[in-house]
Amino acid sequence: MEYRLERQLAVAFGYPSTPGKRPRFVVKSGSTAMRDGSPNVKRKRDLTDKLVREGILAPHSSNGRLWVFTQDYEFSSASAAGDVVNDGNLSAPQHWINTTTGKSLKEDLLVLP
Repeated sequence: MEYRLERQLAVAFGYPSTPGKRPRFVVKSGSTAMRDGSPNVKRKRDLTDKLVREGILAPHSSNGRLWVFTQDYEFSSASAAGDVVNDGNLSAPQHWINTTTGKSLKEDLLVLP
């Protein structure tokens, strides 16, 4: 299953990479993330900075307000991925939307055995 997250100008695609109710989450190459999304304290700012240093996030070629993922990247959770895409704290499972069914990741995880 593929999920889409839209936050301001950023659009990201990804999928759960492990089973269970709290899966790890992969954001796909080509997805974008806000560079300066939220003025609030950012709990994942250190992770964003690390991804930039490692070249996993690079400046977008045509929009200075965005980063672009240069490769797939596995996060510890959908929320951690959402924090980076949003450039601010985000309870992401309710915002990652299944591209096929229109349901949120949170809804999909509730039906797991």
